[in-house]
Formats: sequence, C-alpha cells, structure tokens
Amino acid sequence: MDQRSAVRNRRRRRQYVPRRYSHHQGHEPLRRRQLHRKTRDSKQTPGPVTMQYSIADKIEMLAGADLLTERQAEAYVYREIEQLSRDDAAERMGISPSTLDDYRSDAAAKIQRAEGTLDVLETIQGQRETNS
Repeated sequence: MDQRSAVRNRRRRRQYVPRRYSHHQGHEPLRRRQLHRKTRDSKQTPGPVTMQYSIADKIEMLAGADLLTERQAEAYVYREIEQLSRDDAAERMGISPSTLDDYRSDAAAKIQRAEGTLDVLETIQGQRETNS
C-alpha cells in the first residue's frame, strides 16, 4: 500500500459519523466537521445544523473516536461542552477537582493536536489537487 492510499484510507475512516449516531437522528452520514456548520443547501433550513445528543452520547462519541480515554472525554464534555462548574463536574465523575483539571487539559491538548493534523492533511490535499 503506497503512502497516498494509506492517507486516503485514514481520511475515509474519520470522515463519517458512526452509523449509530447518524441514522437515529434522521440524517445522512455527514462529515464530523459539517455537523455544526451552516447548511449549504438552500432547500434546507438556513443556519447551523444542531444535533441534540445526550451527555452520555457526547462522551461515547469522543471516547469512541480513539482519540481520548473515556475519563478524558467525560471531563472535556462536562467542562467545555456542558459548561459545568469545576466542582460539579468533579462531583459527577467522583474525582477531585485537580484530577478533573488533569483529564480536561490532557483532552484539550489531544484535540488541539488532532485538529492540527487535520489542517496539515487538508493543506497537503489542497496542494495535490492544485498540482493535478
């Protein structure tokens, strides 16, 4: 398998939302980044596509992406997405606030690195398309 195929295959694996999350909401599988972007089809309702996931679904989706551990995903969802206070989030997880901070900061660092990697891949892909 050459390098192009390997990159293409990795990109395909990450491109779509897992079936269990897409079909029960009644929409076609979409790229993860498109879930919160404005719709481009003029026949659809303008504005961002908002999905109503439970907290447990959000944690499972982040942990299921093989990027974060379940505890890191849980801490990230409670603090960054659900905007719970530090003490409330720590209490829900049954850990100390300082341990919660460790999990959240590790998760944020991993997410930032992953976003950087995706940006590099998109840049490489864009250069390859302009050279073709």
